[in-house]
Order: sequence, then C-alpha cells, then structure tokens
Amino acid sequence: MTLLGKLFVMLNLALSLMLGATAFGVYSSGVDFSDTPAKGSMPPGKLAPVKAELDETLKQIPVVEGSWQTARADLLAREDKRRGERDWYAQQLRKVVTEKGAIQEVDTNAEKAAEQRREQQRATTGILPQAVLPVLADARGPAGANLMGLPFYVDRLDSLRKENVAVRKQLNDKLGEDTVLTKKLAGDPENPRARGLRQQVAEERVKKAGIVDEQGIAEGMRINSLVESELIYKRLEALEGRIAELSRYLKKKHSVDASAPGR
Repeated sequence: MTLLGKLFVMLNLALSLMLGATAFGVYSSGVDFSDTPAKGSMPPGKLAPVKAELDETLKQIPVVEGSWQTARADLLAREDKRRGERDWYAQQLRKVVTEKGAIQEVDTNAEKAAEQRREQQRATTGILPQAVLPVLADARGPAGANLMGLPFYVDRLDSLRKENVAVRKQLNDKLGEDTVLTKKLAGDPENPRARGLRQQVAEERVKKAGIVDEQGIAEGMRINSLVESELIYKRLEALEGRIAELSRYLKKKHSVDASAPGR
C-alpha cells in the first residue's frame, strides 16, 4: 500500500470516530424532538408544545376572520359612501374652480344643529351616527352679494385690466397734451427761444406800459405845442397891432406909407 492510501485510511478512521462520538452524545443527552406527549416522569417532546400552540392559534382563526369580515364589510360600505361623497365634493369644487355661476358654502348654523342631533343620538343609543353631507347655503361677500366661481373673477379681472390699460392710455395722452400746453403757456426750458404765453403776455404788458408812457409824453408835448401856438398867435397879433400903429405914426408925422412894402 502506498503512502497516499495509508493517509486516506487514517482520515476515514478519524471521521468515523468523530461521527460515532457525535451520535453517542445525541443519544446520551436524551433530547426528544418529537411530538410525543408526557408520560409519567418523562417530559413531552420538543414538538408537543409547539403543536399545542399551533392548535390554539388555529382555534382563534374563525373569531379573527369573523372580525376581519365585519371590518372589511364596513370598509367596503365606507368606500362606497366615500365614492359618492367624492363625486359630490368634486362637483362643488368644479363650481368654485371651473364654473362662473354662484357658489355655495357650508351653513354653519345647520351644521351645528346637525352635530347636536348626532351627539343626542349617541347619548341615547351609545353609537355616534355617521356624518352626512354638509348643508350648503349661498355664499355671500362682505357687501351681501353672491360669491361667484373663480372664472367669473378671472374674466372680471381681465376686463378691469383692459379698462385700466385704456384709462392709462387716456391719461398718458392727456399728460402729453398737458405737457404741450404747459410748454406753450410757460415756455420750453430746453428751447430758450420758444417763449411761452405768459412771457409774451408779460412782454405785451411792458410794451403797453411803454406805449401809455409815450402817449402821456406825446399828449404833454401836444398840449405844450397848443399853448405855445396860442402864445405865438397872440404875439403875432400884438406885433401886427404895433406895426399898424407905427405905420399910422409914420404916415401922420412923415407922410410915409410903410405898410405896403412890409406886408
């Protein structure tokens, strides 16, 4: 026999001894893993209490299943009721969000009365009845007018915005017209040559005052000229009288006729 064969034989012997020792240990410990019930001083098998617990659990299944069936039926009924209520709430939400008509709100007084009736019924029967759909009433604004759906106010806001744009355009036009008239009235600071109406009026007033002053001066000169002309006429008459007197004197004293050449 070769050395390798001897090694395999020794390995086989060692494994056999180990398995034999393990089997002897299991046998000598006396642990019963069966479902054998207890007999006298012998304890029951390890599987016996587990089996008894399983039997007890199986006995409770019909009770639990009955409770589950009741809860499931109540859940299905609530789901059916919730489906109808969901359609109702969706309809009310559409009135608020997508429709333009008048909307409704929860009537708080009616809801308080309904809650009191439910509490009285619970006090009488011990069971709180389910709440029904809310009682609605017409929604009113602070001024007492009916509240409308959101699209109504969106359209109203758009209309007011358009009116605001038109009014702002009119105001801008009036502002431009006012600016032009103001420049005509007070002048244009950017164009010093453009005289405003106020400046023109002030200049005309100055001119008028100058004309009045000149008229006063001219009137005074005219009066002075009239006075001087009257004085000249009087002096001329006095000179003519003196000349006539001298002519008469020369003719009388010296027989000289001096009026013809001088005249």
